[in-house]
Amino acid sequence: MRTTNRIWVIATVVGSLAALALGWFLGVSPRVTEITTADAERQNVEGLNAQSEAEIAALQEEYKKLDDYQSQLDVLRVSIPDDSDLTGFIRQISNLAVVSGVTVSTFTPAAELPFTPVGSDGAATAEASTNFFLVPVSLSVKGSYGSIMSFLSMVQNGDRLFLLSTFTYKNDSIEGADLYSAQIDGFIFVLLGPASAGITPSAPAAPDPSTVATPTPTPTETAPTFPLSTAPPVTP
Repeated sequence: MRTTNRIWVIATVVGSLAALALGWFLGVSPRVTEITTADAERQNVEGLNAQSEAEIAALQEEYKKLDDYQSQLDVLRVSIPDDSDLTGFIRQISNLAVVSGVTVSTFTPAAELPFTPVGSDGAATAEASTNFFLVPVSLSVKGSYGSIMSFLSMVQNGDRLFLLSTFTYKNDSIEGADLYSAQIDGFIFVLLGPASAGITPSAPAAPDPSTVATPTPTPTETAPTFPLSTAPPVTP
């Protein structure tokens, strides 16, 4: 009898343990897994939220500087405008010619060229830009050697960015007069805005002679040439 009771007790305990184990695997364990997964997701979301809050705070700080950035952009836009703006550049040249004491006899622009980066070996390193262009320009000036060098320095450091490519001069002095003539070749630049990116600018248009200089610009076969010797000084 005792043996039978013992067997029943053992069977009851084993059955209870089996029921508990089955309950764990069927009910408790999946729930614990869900809780663990949910907690991990919560921590992940909290991390993303913290990152987003930091980014928002940084953007808010940048937004406070928006006016400063716009002012800087306005200055840069004078240096590299979003069109050729030959009229503005000629005004600058005319004013600098008067200040330095030289006579600018001709100004010859050519069609824009897309900018293509090059490596140290001179080979192109990337495709030509679709929004950054170079405008070749050529100037003929006369004056004293010092005046010409002063003019050249002022053009290179003027409001409009100018990259000198070649500079030649010769002595035209007669009977000891300090008179030289010089040829200045270089580039001005155009950076199209986002709305115009990918659109090739048209060839440089002749400036309005009524607002820049007289006489009326006379075109050549390759590019328009503008006499500037009679241009009035224009303060930028």
